[in-house]
This record gives sequence, C-alpha cells and structure tokens, in this order.
Amino acid sequence: MANQLAKNKEIVRRRADSFLSRPEYAGVRAILAEISAVAPTAIFGGFPRDLARYGVDGFNSDLDLVVDCQSITSILDRLGPVHFTNTGMGGIRICGHRLQIDLWTLQDTWAIKNGIVEANHLADLIHTTFFDCDAIIYQLDTREIVCSERYFSSLSSDVIDISVEINPNPLSMTIRTLRFLKRRRLKISARLAGYLLRRLEELGNESICAAEYRKYDDHCLDPLWVKAVESDLRLHRTKFPLRPYGVYNNRRALTDLGSQRLSDFQRHTETVV
Repeated sequence: MANQLAKNKEIVRRRADSFLSRPEYAGVRAILAEISAVAPTAIFGGFPRDLARYGVDGFNSDLDLVVDCQSITSILDRLGPVHFTNTGMGGIRICGHRLQIDLWTLQDTWAIKNGIVEANHLADLIHTTFFDCDAIIYQLDTREIVCSERYFSSLSSDVIDISVEINPNPLSMTIRTLRFLKRRRLKISARLAGYLLRRLEELGNESICAAEYRKYDDHCLDPLWVKAVESDLRLHRTKFPLRPYGVYNNRRALTDLGSQRLSDFQRHTETVV
C-alpha cells in the first residue's frame, strides 16, 4: 500500500511539473517563483485534485496558493507592481496572467484562522478542506505531493465525502456538490447527501442556480434539474440512507417515482455536455 501511495504521488508530481512547464505559463511560473522565494508555498485544492483524477489536460481553473509566512505584505513587496484584488476571505487575487492566482497565508486560511483546525505547517492544509477530494497539496519548494494514505483510494471510488463540515459559505459548497453530480457525474456519500438535502431545502433552487450563473462561466444548473435532484435525494435518503447518491449511478430510487417523474428527471439530466 505504501508503495502504491508513493507511485500515485509521483504520478501527480510529474503531471504538476509538466503542466506548469508549458510555454504559455511562463508568466505564471515567474510569479510562483517569486512567491515561493518568500516562504514555503503550496498549491492546493483543484489543481492537484484534477491532475490526480483527470491527468495533465484535466485542469482548467484558478491556482489556489497558501504561503507559510506572517503577512501577504512581504509577498507583495517581493512581487513589485502587480494587479491584485482582495478575495474577501483574507486573501488576494492576482490577475493578468494565463491563470488567475488566489493567495492566502497559512494562518489566514479560514479553518485555521477560525480555530477549526490547528496548523503549524503547510501539510496541515489537508485537514482543512470541506470536500475530501480537495485534501491534497503540491509544495512548490520541494515539489512534493502531500495527502492522506486513503486519498487515492477515495478518489478512485468516485464518491465525494465531507472532510470538515464547518465552512463559511454553505451556498458555494452546495453549488460545488451539484456540479460534481452533474458536470463530473460523480457520486456523493450518505453524509454529503444529507448535507446537500438540508442546504437545498434552506436555500431554494432558484437562488442556488442564480448564484452558480454569476460565479461560473460554464454554468450548468437549472432550477428544474435542481428541484428534481432534491426530490430524488429525499426518496433516496428514505430508501437507501447509507448508500452513496448519484443522479447517473443510482437508478433504483428513480424507478419508484413513476414514469412521469422519471421522464421529467431524465429530460433535465441527459442534456449535460
């Protein structure tokens, strides 16, 4: 098991190196080099996760960086003139390059700053994420992949679970969960299914879809589909409370809803690109 874990980490490391070495990301590499010269720096979340799951061509998003230093000011001093905005969550967003870079200091990441998780090193970041699939980092200075022993087996199961439930933005977590179900066609654990159902009932499908439309250029949610998921989740939680849920993977619950309900649900799921 240890050997397989080491092999998987090496594969992701090579993919990260390959991605960042592309000619079109020369400006990004220069920024990363300047930032990591200040203090140890890690890329976490979507970058190593998508490289692990989908390969070098599977990542198409922003870079989330965490730096183990006391203040972002020291980083900005190092970078010199650079266009940035505040993220509103204690970090900054560096724009003007092929990849947008969101940056925090280790102690300003939300779970650590609010005392949810105690952290002394960048490796502790893997204990701070809402989704278990995000609990992986790529350390720029050592080019090391850090994750739990169970990370890759969980990833290969195609079931997303909750790691740390307390978070500052339930709406964002709800949207991401729905996008995992629809865009990625993944399954969610029983615990995450329960969380999603509670948030759907609280937030409402219209507000969820409106927020997703504003946030994502590749928005894919519509109110009728979200309403169908909410109804199906409720049935699934009654009939199969311990099973993972996926709109493409668990058809038994759907067949009990009657032909009209099933037809409506399929009409809003089978149009996914």
